[in-house]
Amino acid sequence: MANVVLIGFLQALGLAAYISFVAVIIQNAMEWFGPLNNLTGPITFLSLLSVSVLICGFISIGYPIKLFFVKKDYKKAIKIVVFTTLFMFVFLALFIAGVALF
Repeated sequence: MANVVLIGFLQALGLAAYISFVAVIIQNAMEWFGPLNNLTGPITFLSLLSVSVLICGFISIGYPIKLFFVKKDYKKAIKIVVFTTLFMFVFLALFIAGVALF
C-alpha cells in the first residue's frame, strides 16, 4: 500500500511542478514574447492548453493505464489514480491557504 501512496504522491508532485512551470510561462509571456497579434494569441493559448492536457494526462494516468490494461492489476491502478487525486487536492488546499495568508 505504501508503494501506491508514494506513486500517487510523486505523480501529484510532478503535476504540481508542471502546473507551476506553465503558470510562470503564462505570467511572463508578454514580457518574454511581446504582444501577440490577431490569431496568434488564441492559437498559442489553445496549443499550450492542448499540450498541457496531454502532458498532465500522461503524468497522472500513464502508469495506471499500463497497470490496468497491460498488467491487469486493476486495484493498484485505481488506487494510484485515487491517491494522485487526493494529493492534488491537498496541494491545492495548501496553495489556497498559502495565498490567503499572504
